[in-house]
Amino acid sequence: MKKILIGTLLLFLPMVIWAQDIETTDTEVEAEVETTDPFSAPPSPGRLRIAIHGGYGYRLGELPQGISEDELQYLKKMKRGPWVGGDVSWFFTSQIGAGLRASNMRVKASAYGTATYEDGSQKSGLISSQADIFFIGPQFTTRLISKSGRGYMIMNASMGYARISETERVIDETVKMTGGTLGYAFDLGYDFRVAPGLWLGVQGSMVSGSVGAVKIKSGSVNETRVLEHDQRESLFQLSLSGGIRFNF
Repeated sequence: MKKILIGTLLLFLPMVIWAQDIETTDTEVEAEVETTDPFSAPPSPGRLRIAIHGGYGYRLGELPQGISEDELQYLKKMKRGPWVGGDVSWFFTSQIGAGLRASNMRVKASAYGTATYEDGSQKSGLISSQADIFFIGPQFTTRLISKSGRGYMIMNASMGYARISETERVIDETVKMTGGTLGYAFDLGYDFRVAPGLWLGVQGSMVSGSVGAVKIKSGSVNETRVLEHDQRESLFQLSLSGGIRFNF
């Protein structure tokens, strides 16, 4: 609960900074424009924005019922991991633009356990899983620039392709699973200028999607499996990240 509250405060902190920034008086704005400081800039950050960011994500899909405590703890590890992303936007006006967005979240877990095979035999050893959830798609972008031009709040909405790729190693066997679907993404963040053309920013992101069919490869066996409604693979995730931005 504390982690959720801290994450929420961090997410809304940029809005507070932006709200304070827009209260800058006309006198202060004029003084900044007239200065010869090389770090001064016009109100508009520019038309081209390139953003690179990294942070941490958390998957919100429900865990299966009726599993053991060890399995539950294992699957909980598969719900959180590092998140990286990037996007490029071109602004047609100072506030409205469009571009391309991509992100990837990686989750993994490992534990020693016992596998039971179809013939009833059992074998103990290391069990590990690693999954990548990737999203790419065009985005619509809007930003609200502070009066001083030193920062802006930005919002991105995107619809595109979401994909999960998971590799599971059970003792001495490897199983690979892949599946894709239509996905959605939304970003809300704040960027602030540190030098001409160079900005830093923080943002909260959401990616959603639900995979209904997966391809499974185990050894020489390949199959496509259609998942029941209550077995669909949820790609729903939230993330908090920070990074560098270039505005020209």
